[in-house]
Amino acid sequence: MAVMGSNFMKMAKIACLIITFFILVFSPLSHLLGQYEDYRFSHLTVDDGLSQSNVVCILQDSRGFMWFGTFNGLNRYDGYNFEVFQHQSEDPYSISHNFISSLYEDHTNILWVGTPDGLNYYDRS
Repeated sequence: MAVMGSNFMKMAKIACLIITFFILVFSPLSHLLGQYEDYRFSHLTVDDGLSQSNVVCILQDSRGFMWFGTFNGLNRYDGYNFEVFQHQSEDPYSISHNFISSLYEDHTNILWVGTPDGLNYYDRS
């Protein structure tokens, strides 16, 4: 009976070693060596079309656009170009202020924009 228990223990140890081997070999090395990842950053500036260099808030919307709120307007970036939305005193449908303090997209895909002069919404339909 002791021989059978001894064989079971040997088989359990071998199975444990095999499982450990497969976990180590087939697990992504990035998890083990995460501190060695190479990150590359790109910079978007006023030279690229950003309305102002001080970005206060950022949002990626449901359509993939990146929105940047600055001290001088709301900026929509499509990955290539910026479109800038600014207050136009003669246009009652323009954004209420150029200082954009917050951005939020709700479950109906309406973009909400916070400014010192109140809350604005951008309905894309």
